[in-house]
Amino acid sequence: MVPYGAFEERVWRPLMEANSPPAEPAGCSPLHPALRSVLAELSVELSRPLGAFQEQCQQIANDAEQPVSCGQRAHLATMSGVCNDLLDLTRDYLDYATLNRDSSPLVTATLQPGSFLKELDHQFREEVEARGLAWSCRHSGAECSLATEPARCRQLLGHLIRNAVQFTPAGGRIDVLSRRQQGRWVISVTDSGPGIPEDIREDVFQPFFQHLSQESGGDRNGLGLALCRKIVECLGGTIAIESGEQGVGTRVVVRLPIAVGPGRDPRSGGPA
Repeated sequence: MVPYGAFEERVWRPLMEANSPPAEPAGCSPLHPALRSVLAELSVELSRPLGAFQEQCQQIANDAEQPVSCGQRAHLATMSGVCNDLLDLTRDYLDYATLNRDSSPLVTATLQPGSFLKELDHQFREEVEARGLAWSCRHSGAECSLATEPARCRQLLGHLIRNAVQFTPAGGRIDVLSRRQQGRWVISVTDSGPGIPEDIREDVFQPFFQHLSQESGGDRNGLGLALCRKIVECLGGTIAIESGEQGVGTRVVVRLPIAVGPGRDPRSGGPA
């Protein structure tokens, strides 16, 4: 598990308490400039040495002239894995800082939900089933087209699916369902994990909030769902947590607007 606590206590909370930013407006709300700068600089500065260290581990492990033992190879793999976790962590910080900058026009393109869900199915099926989980990923109803940022949608669903995988024990299941409903694209990720109590379902969207992470191996830094909310806000939509099937597990429901076409901003229906 990546140690996020030191950063939270030494950087995040002091800056938030000292600057006390006003309540966030709807949409892509700005983060205090000092905090945004710290997050961005920290992410960049950490990425460089971590990337270099990971590359060195791989070179040592693959060195044919000076082969390593099985035990040494296992240690190198562990260190490389830790580097991956830390690199993912720094990318999350950087993304969160970027998404909290002042609103800027979206770079929209056409996304077809049916094709998009097939891509997700291809990307995650093997990983999910390797964890001993049943998996379903599909679009319900006729195919349609919407204008949005496909890259942000992939990032959003990637976070939600991985979060569901981490919280769901072997033998459970994960269902991803997409549909068009009342002029909006609705996509849900449902798992059969331990669920989230109703009284903290809003809290889990706060940065660094963690629930059952140590017991279940969930969100490694407490930033995943906060990042998801920022992505959804910037796409002009909403995100909510509900109980899963028959009150078991968790369902995260995202509702995004269907804009007129490419080059239109789905947050307002106007030009991007």
